[in-house]
Amino acid sequence: VIINGTIYWKSIDGAITALRAQSIPDLGASTLSASPLALRLGISTTVTFTLRNGGGPLTGKAVLTFTLPSELEYVPGSAYSTITGTFTPTGNRVIWIGLPGAASEVNIRLGANVETSDPGGVDVNAQLDAGLVGVLTRSVTLVLNGQSVYLPLILRQ
Repeated sequence: VIINGTIYWKSIDGAITALRAQSIPDLGASTLSASPLALRLGISTTVTFTLRNGGGPLTGKAVLTFTLPSELEYVPGSAYSTITGTFTPTGNRVIWIGLPGAASEVNIRLGANVETSDPGGVDVNAQLDAGLVGVLTRSVTLVLNGQSVYLPLILRQ
């Protein structure tokens, strides 16, 4: 029998046992964003992973790996999170390790500079390893060195 989230059962010897079901973490609403999205050589963007937990607490550590494309470079010292965590930048990867616990929202962000004058689109990826909860991957696309195009205005009468 289940009553108010507690499971009760009777064993063979007649003893009644109760087990409180714990809510599991739900990280499905987590996002990756960047601002600004359109950049030029030498301009910085801020990339933010918003970990949203709509379920029970995360009981273990979470490991978030940002992977920057070769056209972007991590801005040293720009990494920040709204809870205590450790950042480790290595090449085009920045790894954050923290304990979100019962927090419903955690923001983890870093800065990146554009290092190319070539136009194009690039993806920044983030992978969250939440242990038994699973692995969550998000990406955001940035436009680098885009060209403005002005079309003629034609009036018809």
